[in-house]
Amino acid sequence: KLSEEIDPELEGDISREVEKEKKLQLAEKAIASLGEKCRQILLLFYIERKSMSEIAGLLGYNSENTAKNQKFKCLESARKKLKEIIHN
Repeated sequence: KLSEEIDPELEGDISREVEKEKKLQLAEKAIASLGEKCRQILLLFYIERKSMSEIAGLLGYNSENTAKNQKFKCLESARKKLKEIIHN
C-alpha cells in the first residue's frame, strides 16, 4: 500500500502544502471578485512591491494617504469576499 510506504513526516509536509495551495486558490478567487482598481492596488503593492507613493502616481490618487486608505478598503473587501467564499 502506498500510504504505508510514505514517510509520515513527508506525508505531513504534503498535507501542509495541499492546504496552503487551497488557501491560495481561495484568496485568488476573492481578489478576482474585487473591482479592477482594487486588484491593481493589491497587485502593485504585494506582487510588484511598489511603494504607496508610486501606486498613488500610477493610479491617479491625489496622495499617498489616499492610496493607503484605498488599499485598506480593498483588503477589507477581500477579507469579506473570502469569508463569503469559505462559508458558501
